[in-house]
Amino acid sequence: MNNWRQELNRLAVEFWCGVGDIAEVSPWADIANAEVGEVHPNPGSQADGPVGPPLSFNVRHKPSHSLFVKFQEYIMGIRISSYRWALLALCLGAAPIASALKFYEEELVCPIDGEKFKATLAASGTSFGSFLDLKPFGPIAAPWPLAKCPSSGFVMYKEKFSDAEIAQLREYVLSEKYIELKSSNTNYYLAARLRAHLGEKPSQLTDTLLQSTWEAEHGPQYKQYASEALDAYKQALVEEPANSKRWITNQFIAGELERRLERFEDAKRRFLMLAKREEVKSGILADILELQLQLVEAKDNQPQMIPQKKDAKK
Repeated sequence: MNNWRQELNRLAVEFWCGVGDIAEVSPWADIANAEVGEVHPNPGSQADGPVGPPLSFNVRHKPSHSLFVKFQEYIMGIRISSYRWALLALCLGAAPIASALKFYEEELVCPIDGEKFKATLAASGTSFGSFLDLKPFGPIAAPWPLAKCPSSGFVMYKEKFSDAEIAQLREYVLSEKYIELKSSNTNYYLAARLRAHLGEKPSQLTDTLLQSTWEAEHGPQYKQYASEALDAYKQALVEEPANSKRWITNQFIAGELERRLERFEDAKRRFLMLAKREEVKSGILADILELQLQLVEAKDNQPQMIPQKKDAKK
Protein backbone atom coordinates (compact mmCIF):
# COMPACT_ATOMS: atom_id res chain seq x y z
CA MET A 1 0.00 0.00 0.00
CA ASN A 2 1.09 3.59 -0.57
CA ASN A 3 1.39 4.07 3.20
CA TRP A 4 3.92 6.82 2.78
CA ARG A 5 1.53 8.87 0.64
CA GLN A 6 -1.20 8.50 3.24
CA GLU A 7 1.07 9.36 6.15
CA LEU A 8 2.64 12.36 4.44
CA ASN A 9 -0.80 13.59 3.40
CA ARG A 10 -1.93 13.22 7.00
CA LEU A 11 1.07 15.26 8.11
CA ALA A 12 0.18 17.98 5.62
CA VAL A 13 -3.32 18.20 7.08
CA GLU A 14 -1.94 18.19 10.63
CA PHE A 15 0.47 21.01 9.80
CA TRP A 16 -2.44 22.90 8.30
CA CYS A 17 -4.32 22.38 11.56
CA GLY A 18 -1.29 23.45 13.57
CA VAL A 19 -0.63 20.08 15.23
CA GLY A 20 1.95 18.52 12.89
CA ASP A 21 5.05 16.83 14.26
CA ILE A 22 8.14 17.73 12.20
CA ALA A 23 9.98 14.62 13.44
CA GLU A 24 7.50 12.34 11.66
CA VAL A 25 8.43 13.58 8.20
CA SER A 26 11.96 12.17 7.94
CA PRO A 27 11.17 8.43 8.28
CA TRP A 28 8.21 8.61 5.89
CA ALA A 29 10.24 10.59 3.34
CA ASP A 30 12.96 7.93 3.55
CA ILE A 31 10.39 5.16 3.02
CA ALA A 32 8.97 7.01 0.02
CA ASN A 33 12.39 7.44 -1.55
CA ALA A 34 13.32 3.80 -0.89
CA GLU A 35 10.11 2.36 -2.35
CA VAL A 36 10.41 4.26 -5.62
CA GLY A 37 14.17 3.76 -5.87
CA GLU A 38 15.17 7.42 -5.69
CA VAL A 39 18.30 8.53 -3.89
CA HIS A 40 17.95 11.49 -1.56
CA PRO A 41 21.35 12.84 -0.50
CA ASN A 42 21.99 13.49 3.15
CA PRO A 43 22.47 17.09 4.28
CA GLY A 44 25.96 18.25 3.42
CA SER A 45 26.45 15.60 0.74
CA GLN A 46 28.45 16.53 -2.35
CA ALA A 47 26.13 14.51 -4.59
CA ASP A 48 24.68 16.17 -7.65
CA GLY A 49 21.24 17.69 -7.37
CA PRO A 50 19.45 19.36 -4.46
CA VAL A 51 20.53 18.40 -0.98
CA GLY A 52 17.77 17.82 1.57
CA PRO A 53 17.68 20.22 4.51
CA PRO A 54 18.15 18.93 8.05
CA LEU A 55 14.89 18.16 9.81
CA SER A 56 15.84 19.80 13.10
CA PHE A 57 14.33 23.17 12.17
CA ASN A 58 11.21 24.50 13.87
CA VAL A 59 8.02 25.67 12.20
CA ARG A 60 8.23 29.46 12.39
CA HIS A 61 4.58 30.07 11.65
CA LYS A 62 1.54 28.16 10.51
CA PRO A 63 1.43 27.88 6.72
CA SER A 64 -1.11 29.68 4.58
CA HIS A 65 -3.85 27.70 2.84
CA SER A 66 -2.12 27.99 -0.55
CA LEU A 67 1.13 26.54 0.83
CA PHE A 68 -0.78 23.69 2.49
CA VAL A 69 -2.35 22.90 -0.88
CA LYS A 70 1.00 22.93 -2.64
CA PHE A 71 2.59 20.63 -0.06
CA GLN A 72 -0.29 18.19 -0.60
CA GLU A 73 0.46 18.33 -4.33
CA TYR A 74 4.03 17.27 -3.65
CA ILE A 75 2.81 14.44 -1.47
CA MET A 76 0.49 13.20 -4.21
CA GLY A 77 3.35 12.55 -6.56
CA ILE A 78 5.24 15.46 -8.15
CA ARG A 79 8.77 14.71 -6.90
CA ILE A 80 9.26 12.23 -4.13
CA SER A 81 12.85 13.29 -3.61
CA SER A 82 11.59 16.81 -2.95
CA TYR A 83 9.42 16.02 0.07
CA ARG A 84 11.86 17.46 2.56
CA TRP A 85 12.23 20.60 0.47
CA ALA A 86 8.46 20.85 0.09
CA LEU A 87 7.96 20.68 3.84
CA LEU A 88 10.65 23.27 4.41
CA ALA A 89 8.89 25.52 1.89
CA LEU A 90 5.59 24.90 3.64
CA CYS A 91 7.02 25.92 7.00
CA LEU A 92 9.16 28.85 5.91
CA GLY A 93 6.99 30.39 3.23
CA ALA A 94 8.42 29.40 -0.15
CA ALA A 95 5.90 28.12 -2.73
CA PRO A 96 6.65 24.93 -4.72
CA ILE A 97 5.40 24.50 -8.27
CA ALA A 98 1.80 23.31 -8.63
CA SER A 99 0.55 20.52 -10.86
CA ALA A 100 -2.73 19.39 -12.42
CA LEU A 101 -4.34 15.96 -12.29
CA LYS A 102 -2.27 13.63 -14.44
CA PHE A 103 -2.44 9.88 -15.04
CA TYR A 104 -0.03 7.42 -16.59
CA GLU A 105 -0.19 3.81 -17.71
CA GLU A 106 2.18 1.27 -16.20
CA GLU A 107 2.85 -2.35 -17.13
CA LEU A 108 2.72 -4.57 -14.07
CA VAL A 109 3.03 -8.22 -13.16
CA CYS A 110 0.61 -9.64 -10.62
CA PRO A 111 2.62 -11.20 -7.77
CA ILE A 112 -0.14 -13.75 -7.12
CA ASP A 113 -0.36 -15.49 -10.51
CA GLY A 114 2.26 -13.78 -12.75
CA GLU A 115 -0.41 -12.19 -14.95
CA LYS A 116 0.87 -9.20 -16.95
CA PHE A 117 -1.46 -6.22 -17.23
CA LYS A 118 -1.57 -2.46 -17.66
CA ALA A 119 -2.87 -0.19 -14.92
CA THR A 120 -3.81 3.47 -15.11
CA LEU A 121 -2.31 5.26 -12.12
CA ALA A 122 -2.20 8.87 -10.96
CA ALA A 123 1.00 10.86 -11.34
CA SER A 124 0.01 14.16 -9.74
CA GLY A 125 -2.95 16.28 -8.77
CA THR A 126 -4.03 19.58 -7.29
CA SER A 127 -5.95 19.89 -4.03
CA PHE A 128 -7.80 23.05 -3.06
CA GLY A 129 -8.36 21.87 0.49
CA SER A 130 -9.82 18.89 2.33
CA PHE A 131 -13.14 17.68 3.61
CA LEU A 132 -13.64 17.01 7.30
CA ASP A 133 -12.77 13.34 6.70
CA LEU A 134 -9.44 14.53 5.18
CA LYS A 135 -10.47 13.66 1.61
CA PRO A 136 -8.68 16.13 -0.70
CA PHE A 137 -10.87 18.39 -2.81
CA GLY A 138 -10.03 19.47 -6.36
CA PRO A 139 -8.61 17.95 -9.56
CA ILE A 140 -6.91 15.15 -7.69
CA ALA A 141 -7.35 11.39 -7.36
CA ALA A 142 -8.80 10.79 -3.90
CA PRO A 143 -7.78 8.27 -2.86
CA TRP A 144 -4.66 7.59 -4.89
CA PRO A 145 -5.45 4.68 -7.27
CA LEU A 146 -4.25 1.19 -6.43
CA ALA A 147 -3.55 -1.34 -9.20
CA LYS A 148 -5.74 -4.45 -9.18
CA CYS A 149 -4.85 -7.70 -10.93
CA PRO A 150 -7.58 -8.41 -13.54
CA SER A 151 -7.97 -12.15 -12.96
CA SER A 152 -7.20 -12.72 -9.28
CA GLY A 153 -8.51 -9.37 -8.06
CA PHE A 154 -5.42 -8.91 -5.90
CA VAL A 155 -4.86 -5.27 -4.98
CA MET A 156 -1.20 -4.22 -5.16
CA TYR A 157 -1.33 -1.99 -2.11
CA LYS A 158 2.43 -1.56 -1.80
CA GLU A 159 5.46 -1.61 -4.04
CA LYS A 160 7.07 -4.84 -2.84
CA PHE A 161 5.93 -8.02 -1.10
CA SER A 162 8.09 -10.65 0.53
CA ASP A 163 7.90 -14.28 -0.61
CA ALA A 164 6.31 -15.18 2.71
CA GLU A 165 3.66 -12.48 2.31
CA ILE A 166 2.82 -13.61 -1.23
CA ALA A 167 2.50 -17.23 -0.12
CA GLN A 168 0.11 -16.25 2.64
CA LEU A 169 -1.85 -13.81 0.46
CA ARG A 170 -2.11 -16.20 -2.50
CA GLU A 171 -4.00 -18.72 -0.42
CA TYR A 172 -6.41 -16.01 0.75
CA VAL A 173 -6.90 -14.42 -2.69
CA LEU A 174 -7.80 -17.80 -4.19
CA SER A 175 -10.31 -18.54 -1.41
CA GLU A 176 -14.08 -18.35 -1.90
CA LYS A 177 -14.25 -15.60 0.71
CA TYR A 178 -11.97 -13.26 -1.23
CA ILE A 179 -13.53 -14.17 -4.58
CA GLU A 180 -16.85 -13.00 -3.14
CA LEU A 181 -15.31 -9.87 -1.62
CA LYS A 182 -13.56 -8.72 -4.81
CA SER A 183 -16.77 -8.65 -6.83
CA SER A 184 -18.53 -6.03 -4.74
CA ASN A 185 -15.93 -3.99 -2.85
CA THR A 186 -13.56 -1.14 -3.60
CA ASN A 187 -9.80 -1.46 -3.95
CA TYR A 188 -8.93 0.21 -0.66
CA TYR A 189 -11.40 -1.94 1.23
CA LEU A 190 -9.86 -5.03 -0.36
CA ALA A 191 -6.41 -3.72 0.59
CA ALA A 192 -7.56 -3.43 4.20
CA ARG A 193 -8.79 -7.03 4.14
CA LEU A 194 -5.50 -8.23 2.63
CA ARG A 195 -3.50 -6.41 5.28
CA ALA A 196 -5.74 -7.80 8.01
CA HIS A 197 -5.13 -11.30 6.65
CA LEU A 198 -1.41 -10.73 7.20
CA GLY A 199 -2.11 -9.97 10.84
CA GLU A 200 -2.33 -6.20 10.96
CA LYS A 201 -4.64 -4.92 13.70
CA PRO A 202 -7.66 -2.69 12.93
CA SER A 203 -5.81 0.21 14.56
CA GLN A 204 -3.13 -0.17 11.87
CA LEU A 205 -5.72 -0.01 9.09
CA THR A 206 -7.34 3.33 9.96
CA ASP A 207 -6.01 5.27 6.96
CA THR A 208 -6.79 2.49 4.47
CA LEU A 209 -10.33 2.03 5.77
CA LEU A 210 -10.88 5.78 5.81
CA GLN A 211 -9.84 6.01 2.17
CA SER A 212 -12.22 3.19 1.32
CA THR A 213 -15.01 5.49 2.53
CA TRP A 214 -13.82 8.10 0.04
CA GLU A 215 -14.18 5.53 -2.73
CA ALA A 216 -17.68 4.59 -1.58
CA GLU A 217 -18.88 8.08 -0.64
CA HIS A 218 -21.89 7.89 -2.95
CA GLY A 219 -22.16 4.11 -3.05
CA PRO A 220 -24.07 1.43 -1.14
CA GLN A 221 -20.97 0.34 0.81
CA TYR A 222 -20.42 3.68 2.54
CA LYS A 223 -22.14 2.87 5.83
CA GLN A 224 -20.38 -0.47 6.15
CA TYR A 225 -16.96 1.00 5.37
CA ALA A 226 -17.50 4.01 7.64
CA SER A 227 -18.63 1.75 10.49
CA GLU A 228 -15.54 -0.44 10.14
CA ALA A 229 -13.29 2.62 9.89
CA LEU A 230 -14.89 4.09 13.01
CA ASP A 231 -14.30 0.85 14.94
CA ALA A 232 -10.66 0.91 13.83
CA TYR A 233 -10.24 4.52 14.96
CA LYS A 234 -11.81 3.69 18.32
CA GLN A 235 -9.26 0.93 18.82
CA ALA A 236 -6.45 3.25 17.75
CA LEU A 237 -7.63 5.84 20.26
CA VAL A 238 -7.38 3.28 23.07
CA GLU A 239 -3.83 2.41 22.05
CA GLU A 240 -2.63 5.98 21.36
CA PRO A 241 -1.50 8.20 24.28
CA ALA A 242 -4.20 10.80 25.00
CA ASN A 243 -1.65 13.60 24.98
CA SER A 244 -0.39 12.85 21.45
CA LYS A 245 -1.17 14.94 18.39
CA ARG A 246 -2.25 11.84 16.49
CA TRP A 247 -4.83 11.17 19.22
CA ILE A 248 -6.40 14.58 18.60
CA THR A 249 -6.49 13.98 14.84
CA ASN A 250 -8.05 10.54 15.31
CA GLN A 251 -10.69 11.96 17.64
CA PHE A 252 -11.76 14.48 15.01
CA ILE A 253 -11.93 11.79 12.32
CA ALA A 254 -13.92 9.47 14.61
CA GLY A 255 -16.37 12.29 15.33
CA GLU A 256 -16.69 13.02 11.62
CA LEU A 257 -17.45 9.37 10.88
CA GLU A 258 -20.07 9.35 13.64
CA ARG A 259 -21.69 12.44 12.14
CA ARG A 260 -21.68 10.97 8.63
CA LEU A 261 -23.24 7.77 10.02
CA GLU A 262 -25.96 9.89 11.67
CA ARG A 263 -24.77 8.92 15.15
CA PHE A 264 -25.27 12.51 16.17
CA GLU A 265 -25.36 12.03 19.95
CA ASP A 266 -22.09 10.08 19.88
CA ALA A 267 -20.49 12.75 17.71
CA LYS A 268 -21.76 15.53 19.99
CA ARG A 269 -20.31 13.85 23.10
CA ARG A 270 -16.97 13.41 21.35
CA PHE A 271 -16.77 17.01 20.15
CA LEU A 272 -17.84 18.42 23.53
CA MET A 273 -15.10 16.34 25.14
CA LEU A 274 -12.59 17.77 22.68
CA ALA A 275 -13.82 21.31 23.43
CA LYS A 276 -12.36 20.98 26.95
CA ARG A 277 -8.83 20.42 25.67
CA GLU A 278 -6.42 23.34 25.42
CA GLU A 279 -5.18 22.22 21.98
CA VAL A 280 -8.64 22.75 20.53
CA LYS A 281 -9.50 26.13 22.03
CA SER A 282 -7.90 28.23 19.29
CA GLY A 283 -6.86 28.18 15.65
CA ILE A 284 -8.19 25.94 12.91
CA LEU A 285 -9.10 23.13 15.33
CA ALA A 286 -11.46 25.50 17.15
CA ASP A 287 -13.01 26.45 13.80
CA ILE A 288 -13.48 22.78 12.87
CA LEU A 289 -15.00 22.05 16.27
CA GLU A 290 -17.43 24.95 15.97
CA LEU A 291 -18.51 23.78 12.52
CA GLN A 292 -18.91 20.17 13.65
CA LEU A 293 -21.12 21.13 16.59
CA GLN A 294 -23.30 23.21 14.26
CA LEU A 295 -23.62 20.30 11.83
CA VAL A 296 -24.44 17.85 14.61
CA GLU A 297 -27.08 20.19 16.03
CA ALA A 298 -28.65 20.47 12.57
CA LYS A 299 -28.43 16.67 12.14
CA ASP A 300 -26.49 17.25 8.93
CA ASN A 301 -24.63 14.14 7.74
CA GLN A 302 -23.38 15.54 4.42
CA PRO A 303 -19.70 16.01 3.46
CA GLN A 304 -18.30 19.40 4.48
CA MET A 305 -15.01 21.16 3.79
CA ILE A 306 -12.47 22.01 6.49
CA PRO A 307 -13.00 25.77 6.99
CA GLN A 308 -10.28 28.04 5.69
CA LYS A 309 -8.06 29.72 8.20
CA LYS A 310 -8.53 33.43 8.60
CA ASP A 311 -5.13 34.23 7.07
CA ALA A 312 -6.14 32.25 3.98
CA LYS A 313 -9.10 34.54 3.35
CA LYS A 314 -7.06 37.72 3.03
